[in-house]
Amino acid sequence: MTVSRVRLPKRRPHWLYRFECDGHARIGRFDDSRIAEIFINGAKVGTAAETNAQDAAIVASLALQHGCHHYRRVQKPGEDNEPRKC
Repeated sequence: MTVSRVRLPKRRPHWLYRFECDGHARIGRFDDSRIAEIFINGAKVGTAAETNAQDAAIVASLALQHGCHHYRRVQKPGEDNEPRKC
């Protein structure tokens, strides 16, 4: 089963969250207020931690735009398949 990607408008509102460690995240939403995209910036540009966080945000954003719910996560082998909210 293939799910098509929901394209976002070029201009859209987002929420900004600041971290205690001087980084921040921007969360974009669909018109119905579901999370649509995540952008993360760390305090120190180019560090491995910032790069990993940005890459994870890209993967999460693409998954959300392809219909994956934000409370889903990958199950470990042997775990039950019930989704859990974060």
